[in-house]
Amino acid sequence: MRADADLSPAGNADVIADFLDALDLRDVTLVANDTGGALTQILLSRRPERVGRVVFTPSDCFEYFFPPIFKALPPLARIPGSMAVLGQLLRIRALYPLPVLFGWVVKRPLPDAVAQAYLSPLRKSAGVRRDLRKLLREVHPRHTLAAAEKLRTFDRPVLLAWAPEDKLFPIRLAHRLTALLPDAKLVEVPDSYTFLSEDQPAALARTLSSHPVALMRGHGEVVVGASVKQAVVYAAYIDINARMQTQALLLSRDIVTMNQPELFTPQEFDINRPWEHLRQKTLDEAAKAKVDRAQFGLDDTQAKR
Repeated sequence: MRADADLSPAGNADVIADFLDALDLRDVTLVANDTGGALTQILLSRRPERVGRVVFTPSDCFEYFFPPIFKALPPLARIPGSMAVLGQLLRIRALYPLPVLFGWVVKRPLPDAVAQAYLSPLRKSAGVRRDLRKLLREVHPRHTLAAAEKLRTFDRPVLLAWAPEDKLFPIRLAHRLTALLPDAKLVEVPDSYTFLSEDQPAALARTLSSHPVALMRGHGEVVVGASVKQAVVYAAYIDINARMQTQALLLSRDIVTMNQPELFTPQEFDINRPWEHLRQKTLDEAAKAKVDRAQFGLDDTQAKR
C-alpha cells in the first residue's frame, strides 16, 4: 500500500469498499475469516451497498478484537522496530505449535510451504511490516462493538460456518452474531479450529455448496463444490446457461423459466455424465471438435419429476 494509506480497521474496511467501487462489483459475496471478519463487519456498518451476502468463518467480533491471547499485539505494534523483530522470531519453526502462532489456529500442523506463505512476507518486506504495524496498533474492541450495533440493520443473507472447538473465537460468539443479524444461519463445522479452510476445506466447500456460484459483474464467477468434479461441472454449466440466457434475451425480454418442480434436485442430478463428457473432451483431441449437447441436457427439457 502507499506509505500514507489509512490502514486502521476503518481504513482497511474502506480499502475493501473502494476495491468494489473501482471494479463496479455489485451483489458481491464476501467470505471472511479471522481479522478479515472484523474488517468485513466494519465494512457492513459503513458501506454495505455493494454486498449481497456474507460468509463468516471464525472471526474477531464483539469484545474479541483481538482474542485475549493476542491482546499484547496492539501495544507491541506501537514500539518502533517491533515488527522486524517479530518477523525474525517467526523463522523459528519450533515456535509454530504455540497457541500464539498456529497452535490454536489449526488442529493439525501446516505444511511448511503453507506456513511460510503466511509468515515470510513479514520478514521479507518492509512495506508489509509498515502496513501491519498500522493496523495492529489501532485494533480495539470498540470498532467491532460499534459495528455490531449497526449490523442489526443488515438484512441480506449471512452464513456463519463456525468450529465448535475453536479456541480463539468460542462458538458462543457465533450464536451472538446469528441472533444479531436479521437473516443469518449458523452451520457448525466439526474437527477444526479457526482456519476452516486449512483444517476442513472439503467440509467448508460442502457448507458453501448450497450457493455454489457467485457471479461477479464483468469479472466471471467463483464456483465451489464438495469435490473437484462437482466444481468443474458447475463451472461448465454456468457458462453454458449464461450463453443460452444471453441468446434468449436477444430474442425477447420475456423469458419463461423453469419453475421449482420442473428442476432436478441435487440428489437427482447425475454429475458423472457431464463430468465424463468434459474429461473425454480434454483428453481426446478428436472429441474436442464435437459438442455432445445431449450430455449437457441442452436438447431435452428435463421431465417433471
